[in-house]
Amino acid sequence: MVQALGNQPDVVPLLPQTEIRVVLAQQQP
Repeated sequence: MVQALGNQPDVVPLLPQTEIRVVLAQQQP
């Protein structure tokens, strides 16, 4: 995963998306 961070800068915007998915998962029973 460390290499992905260096090769893919898209990982930065991907972090907030992960948090959003977690929130959605918590809302859904």
